[in-house]
Amino acid sequence: MGIFSRLLERDAENLSINKIKGFEREIIASKESSKLSIEYSELMGYHYLRFYLISPIDINTFKGCRIGFKNQEQEIIVDSDSSEIITFFSNKLNLGLSEFEVEIEDSICTMIKEKKIDQIVVFYKNDILELEVIEKEYLRSIMFD
Repeated sequence: MGIFSRLLERDAENLSINKIKGFEREIIASKESSKLSIEYSELMGYHYLRFYLISPIDINTFKGCRIGFKNQEQEIIVDSDSSEIITFFSNKLNLGLSEFEVEIEDSICTMIKEKKIDQIVVFYKNDILELEVIEKEYLRSIMFD
């Protein structure tokens, strides 16, 4: 490996560490060392959630992912808006920060409003990450307060 490759690798590692350590968002769902935060936006009547996932999983993909909103009665699954998902992964921390966005339908909005989401499931590559929703009230408040 040449000197330029090592410098680029070091810079990418430092960028990833800074993004992960500088992450200061409310965590709404978690499982072991994986933590999920979201940001809500609305554009011309369409509802979007941007997901921020800190996890030991390096999702980097050009095939997108799917997100499931789940409770005891139902599970609604939607595709990510973008097919490219970049993970800022740190080998030193063994953690990465992945960001992706989904358009959510009215039935998911209703589940959030009624605080009826128990799990958020991320389907990526050939794997699944199930996260327990720990902040139902905060999740509701970012959309409806």
